[in-house]
Amino acid sequence: MEKPRIDTVQVSCEVRNRLYRKAVLAGSDLPLDEIASYRSDEDALIWVDLLAPSVGDIVALSPLIGGAVALHPLAVEGAITGHQRPRLVRFRDHSMLHTRAVRFDAKGGQLSSTDISIFILDRALITIRSDDRFAIDPILEDWDDNPDLAGFGVGFLLHTVLDEIVDGYFVALDALDEEIQGSRTSC
Repeated sequence: MEKPRIDTVQVSCEVRNRLYRKAVLAGSDLPLDEIASYRSDEDALIWVDLLAPSVGDIVALSPLIGGAVALHPLAVEGAITGHQRPRLVRFRDHSMLHTRAVRFDAKGGQLSSTDISIFILDRALITIRSDDRFAIDPILEDWDDNPDLAGFGVGFLLHTVLDEIVDGYFVALDALDEEIQGSRTSC
C-alpha cells in the first residue's frame, strides 16, 4: 500500500523516524504526514525520535504521532520540561517513561546526562531526547542487525533503547572507575 509523500508539518527540532510494516522495515526518515498516515494501520510499527523539541514542536506533532490516542497533557509537559525523575507512568491509552542516559568525560572529569522521555503506545514508540549526547545511531544499527525481532512490536523497539541506556551506565562506571584508580596510583 503506497502512501503519498506529503509533509505539511513544520518543526524546528531534528526528527528521525522509522516505519515497519508486517515486521519489515518499510522506510526511514519519512515525511511526518506520511508516518502519521500509518498510525491506524494494524500492520504498522512506528518509531519517532525528537531531538530537543520546543513546546511548539510537541504541540504540532502530538496529533500526528499520537493518532487516535490523545497524549496525556501531563506526559507532554513532563517530556518538554525534562529533568524528571526516572519513572514509568501509565495512562489509559499509553505509558510514559522518563529516564536519563549518562556518560563520563575522562578529559574533563565530568559525569553528564541526557534526559529521555519515551511515549509507549500500542504500535508506536516516541523518544524525546534533551540533547544529542545520547546517540541514536547505535540503536538503529541494532535494529538493522536484528530485523527478525521487529515482529515483537513496540517491545522490540523499547528493549533496544533501554539496553543502550543501560550499557551507557556501565561504560560511564568503567570510565569513572579507571579515573579513580588512576588518581589513586598517582598519589
